Amino acid sequence: MGSDSRRQFISDSFLVIFLCLLVACTETDSSDYFPLREGRILEYRQIKIIRDEVHESRQIVRTLSPVMTDGKKLYRLEKQGEIKRYFNRNEDGIFSQDQEKKTPFLYLPISLRNEVFSDRRWQLPSQLGVVESRTFARQDRILNRTHRVVLRYSVIGQNVEVDVPAGRFRHCLKVMGIGSTLVRVDRGNGIAQVEIENTDWYAPGVGLVKTERIEKSDSPFLKTGRYTLELLRYQ
Repeated sequence: MGSDSRRQFISDSFLVIFLCLLVACTETDSSDYFPLREGRILEYRQIKIIRDEVHESRQIVRTLSPVMTDGKKLYRLEKQGEIKRYFNRNEDGIFSQDQEKKTPFLYLPISLRNEVFSDRRWQLPSQLGVVESRTFARQDRILNRTHRVVLRYSVIGQNVEVDVPAGRFRHCLKVMGIGSTLVRVDRGNGIAQVEIENTDWYAPGVGLVKTERIEKSDSPFLKTGRYTLELLRYQ
């Protein structure tokens, strides 16, 4: 091999090493459990089981261009064509707020450096969505009323594997929220307690890939409801 060939070989070798390092850096940057990047589109399959009736539908989530509010860059998440929430990230985690309530609340305990504060406990607002009455009385229809509940969350896994229609995802972050609320039953003559358990899986570089939710009660007037959200495709 001549000197020119050797120089070209060395140059090519350094180029290969540089490209490998570049790919490695890209993979590191894509390790974020909740990417906030304009133009992201995620399509989910959601299944609700209410009183043994199965309801299947699709959900499209888009990340729109950010807006500046009070000096902070807020990313807008659009679901089914409607902007639902705004997200912002700082050293304390990922925070969310809706259009009506300007006070942000902690959504996920993940810092700017993608560090997971695994020992942190936080709360998220929610509402009943799948448990239903065993009777057909109009006043017992829980889905016709809004029952707000606060779920208490914690990280229960950081290296979890999960299978969804979009594929198998490894090294996922798994979080769980639990809570309870009271509802009126038996045509308004009684009160029953509903227990909620919500589990989410977040894949690095992708975001939310799966949700499982169970709403149950010991009341003979109520029937357990279930909800599953699974990622179909993303870009």
